[in-house]
Amino acid sequence: MPSTLHVSPTARRAFGTISAALEVAATRRGPVRVVVDPGVYPGSLVVRGEVEIVAAQGPGTVEIATSGAVVTADCAGEVRLTGLTLVTRGGTAVFCGGGSVALTDCRVLGQGGVCVDARPGTSVAVRGCEVHAGRVVCQGASGTITDSSFTDAADNAIAVIEGGSARISGCTIANASLHGIRVSGASASVENCDLTGTGRDAIAADAHATVSIVDCTVHDVHTVGIGVAEQSTGTISGTTVTGAEDGIVVTSGGSPTVTGCALADCRDAGVIVRDRGLGRFTGCSITGSGNVGFFVTGNGAPTVEDLRIGSGNVGVALLGGRGRFTGLAVTDQTIALRLKDRSAGRFERIRIERCDVGFEAEENETTGELRDARITGARLCGISVAGNARVTVDRGVVDGALAVGMAVNGAGRLTATDCEVTGAGTGGVVLLGNAAFLATRLTVSGSGGAGLAGKESARVDCTDCTFSGNAIDLSIEETCVERFAGCTIESGPVENGTEESTKDSAAPPNGPAGDPLTELDRLIGLAPVKKQVRTQVNMIKLAQQRQAAGLPMPPLSRHLVFSGPPGTGKTTVARLYGQILESLGVLATGTVREVARSHLVGQFLGSTAQKTREVFESAKGGVLFIDEAYTLARKFGVNSDFGQEAIDELVKLMEDHRDEVVVIVAGYTGEMETFLEANPGLRSRFSRVIEFPAYSTEELVRIVEATAAKDHYRLDADVPARLAEHFAHHERDGEPRNARDARSLFEGMIENQAERLSESDAPSVDQLMLLVAEDIPRPDGA
Repeated sequence: MPSTLHVSPTARRAFGTISAALEVAATRRGPVRVVVDPGVYPGSLVVRGEVEIVAAQGPGTVEIATSGAVVTADCAGEVRLTGLTLVTRGGTAVFCGGGSVALTDCRVLGQGGVCVDARPGTSVAVRGCEVHAGRVVCQGASGTITDSSFTDAADNAIAVIEGGSARISGCTIANASLHGIRVSGASASVENCDLTGTGRDAIAADAHATVSIVDCTVHDVHTVGIGVAEQSTGTISGTTVTGAEDGIVVTSGGSPTVTGCALADCRDAGVIVRDRGLGRFTGCSITGSGNVGFFVTGNGAPTVEDLRIGSGNVGVALLGGRGRFTGLAVTDQTIALRLKDRSAGRFERIRIERCDVGFEAEENETTGELRDARITGARLCGISVAGNARVTVDRGVVDGALAVGMAVNGAGRLTATDCEVTGAGTGGVVLLGNAAFLATRLTVSGSGGAGLAGKESARVDCTDCTFSGNAIDLSIEETCVERFAGCTIESGPVENGTEESTKDSAAPPNGPAGDPLTELDRLIGLAPVKKQVRTQVNMIKLAQQRQAAGLPMPPLSRHLVFSGPPGTGKTTVARLYGQILESLGVLATGTVREVARSHLVGQFLGSTAQKTREVFESAKGGVLFIDEAYTLARKFGVNSDFGQEAIDELVKLMEDHRDEVVVIVAGYTGEMETFLEANPGLRSRFSRVIEFPAYSTEELVRIVEATAAKDHYRLDADVPARLAEHFAHHERDGEPRNARDARSLFEGMIENQAERLSESDAPSVDQLMLLVAEDIPRPDGA
C-alpha cells in the first residue's frame, strides 16, 4: 500500500504546500500518494520517485501555476498526476526527463508554452485530459494519449518526433495553429480522433515516419487534412476528411496504404500525390472537390483501386505524373479523367457517367491506356486526344455522348481495339489536324452526324470495323490519309474517293495508313496517271537497289510534266508525289511549293533570274510545282522575253540541283508541248509527260457523292441517276467536265435546298441533310 501525504492550505497536521510534501516523499521507500485539498498552489514542483499527486475533491479543484520560462512539474521516476489543473505562462507545464509520467483527468493550460514534454527514453500517458493553448511533445519518448481534448495550440497540438512513438485514440483536436498531430521521424497510431480548424495538416507524417490512422474524422481545416511526406509510410483507413483545402496529400516519396476513406467537399483536391509520392488507395470515395478529385503531378505514381468520384470539376488529373487506376467510377464532373504534360496513366474497369468530357489527354508526350472502360452520357465528348498525346483504348464503350464520341486533334494518336461508339449526337469519331486514328474491330452506330469524320491532314487506319446506322457513315476529306480493310460500311462512298461504299467492303488498296501510294490509288478516276506515277516510282526504287548493290545507277530524271485540262487533280497528285519521294528518301521533306508565272517573272531586265533563283531556293528539299507553266513561253506584250529568261534559269537550276528539288510543270496538253520547245535542254530535264484525262460521267457523280458525305449531306435515291444526266448534257454541249464543275454543282444544290426549305419554320434534321433531284441546277442555270 502506498503511504499517503496530505496537502491543505488550512488543515492541521497537513503540508501547507505540495513542494513540502514532495520533499518528504523523496525520503520514503515505495509508492507515495500526495492528496491535495482544493486551492491554488503557485510555484514549481520537482517530483521524483514513485509518486501520485491527486486532487482530493476531483478534477478542477486544485491548480498548480507558474509563469515565465519555468517548469510547473519536473518529473522523473514513476509519476502520476490525477485531477489537477496545471498552468504555465510561457514555460512547460509537465516535463518528463526520466521514467514515466501519467496525467489522468487533468487540465493543462499552456498559454503558448509546452503542456507536456517527454524526452528520449521516457514514456508519457495522457488520459481524459483537457489541454489548452499548448502542445504535447514526445521527443524520442513513447506516449499513450487517449480520450483527451486539445484546443487552440499555438504550435502542433501533439508532436511525436525524433524516434518517438505514440498511440493516440479517442481525442478531439481543434484550432491548432500548425498541425493537429505531427509525426516526424517517429511512429504513431491515431484512432477514432476528431480534428478540426488546424492551420496546417491536421495529421502530418514526415521524415521517414510511420503512421496508422484508423476511423478518424478531419473537418473544416485551413489546408491539408492528412499529409504524408519525405518517404513516410503507414496506413490510413476508415477515415473521413471534409472541408479541407486538400484531403490527403502524399509528397516527397511518401507511400501510405489508404483504405476505405471518404474525402468530401475539399476546396481544391480530394487527394494529391506529387513530387515522387507513391501510395496505394483502395475502396475510397471523393465527392464535391472544388478543383480535382484525385490529382497526380511532379512524378507522383500511386496505385488506385475501387475509387468513386462524384460531383466536382475534374475527377482524376495527371499532370506530369503516373498512375494505375482499377475499378474507377466517376460521375458528374466537367472532365472525368485528364492527362497532360508527359503523364502516363493506365485505367482499367472504368465507369464514367454524366461528365462533360469522359477522358482527355493532351500535350507533351502524354500516354494513356484505357481498358474495359464505359463512358455514358458525356455532354461534350467521350474521349478526346490532342497535342502529342498517345492513347490506347481496349474494350471501350462510349454511349450517348451528346456531341462527339471520340475526338483526336493536333498530332494526337488514338488506338482503339474492340470498342463501340453508339448514339453520339453530332459525330462518332472526329479527327482534325494531323491526328492519327487506328481502329480494330470498332463499331460506330447511331450517330446523328458522321460515324467517322476526317479533316485536314488526319490519318485513319481501320481494320474489321463496322459503321452503321449513322446519319453519314464516313466523311473524310481528300487531304486525309486513310485505309479501310475488311470493314462494313453501310452507306455512302468514302469522301476522298475510295471505291468501297457497300457492306462487307475491303478497302482497296491494302496499304498502311499514311502511305502516299495508297492514297494515290484511292483518288477517284485517273487510272493512267496512277500507272505512270507507279512506273516512275518503280524506276526510282530500281535505281536505289542497283546503287545498294554497287552497280551504276541508270540515268533518271525525277522531274515531271503534268498535262491536261484544269480540275483533274494535278495539284493533288503533285503533293502525293512529293510525299512518295520523301518516303523513298529521295527528298528531305516532300513539301510542295506551288507557283505561277507571276512568282518567277520580274518587272525589269535581270530581275527574273533573281526571282526564279529565290523561288527555287525556297523549294529545296521538296517539289517545285509550276502551274500553267506554258505562260512562261508565250510572247505577248511587255516583258514577253522575261518568261523565257525564267525558263533558261530553270533549266540550269534543275541540272545543278537535281538531287535537291523535283520540278513539276503543269498545263494544257497542246500548250505544254510549246513550252517544252522553249529551250533546247528543257525536254531532256523531264523524265516523262503524264496526261491527266477528263473525268467520266460516273466519276463526276462519285465526286459529288463524296463531297456531300463530307459535308454531312445525304443524296436521295434517284439523285445519282439525275446527276449522270446532268453531266452527260454538259458533255454534249462541250462544257467543263472536271472536279471543279462537280463541286460547283454541289454548291448549287445546297443553294436550291435552302430555297426549297425556306418556307419551313423548323425543318427536321433529315430534311436539313437530304438533297433531292429538284435541287440539281438545271443545265440552262434556271
